[in-house]
Amino acid sequence: MAHRPVSGGFTLIEVLVGTCVAVIVAAITLTALTAAGLLARRVVAASQCEDRAWFALAAIARDFEAAGPWLTCTEARDCPSLQLPSHYRAPVFMAGDIAWLLQDGLRRCDGRCTTIIAAVDSLEVVADVPGAGGLVRRERFLQRHGATARALEFTLTMKDRRRFTRVVSRHGSTP
Repeated sequence: MAHRPVSGGFTLIEVLVGTCVAVIVAAITLTALTAAGLLARRVVAASQCEDRAWFALAAIARDFEAAGPWLTCTEARDCPSLQLPSHYRAPVFMAGDIAWLLQDGLRRCDGRCTTIIAAVDSLEVVADVPGAGGLVRRERFLQRHGATARALEFTLTMKDRRRFTRVVSRHGSTP
């Protein structure tokens, strides 16, 4: 009667194949988790940027709704009632004694200029201006409009090209 050797272990090839399969599964899992982490970071960053944009538009609306006259200046240095530094060479939109301008981010100036949000690429302001025959024209808000504008539409374009809009109207006017 001959004895057969009984093997209870794995051969070297089986160990190598098992290790390769485990490494592939681990690499796929790690890639998926990394992608999920990057996506989560992007979603949080976009959400924070969106929150800041809506906050800025709410602050603009609050200032313009509470103000009497609405004015615009072509550059900060020609704003009559506000002493802004001469290095601000951007259009300034004024709500009473508070100014809003886009220079290295969206700034609110009421004695000193504070950056409200830095990721803004452009600020557009469109005015609803009374026209002939009771019609209303929509035009870019300019100095010549003075106090005739009935409503202003503020549009923030962010650096990632998303746009946010808010309309402010004078009391008793409809936008």
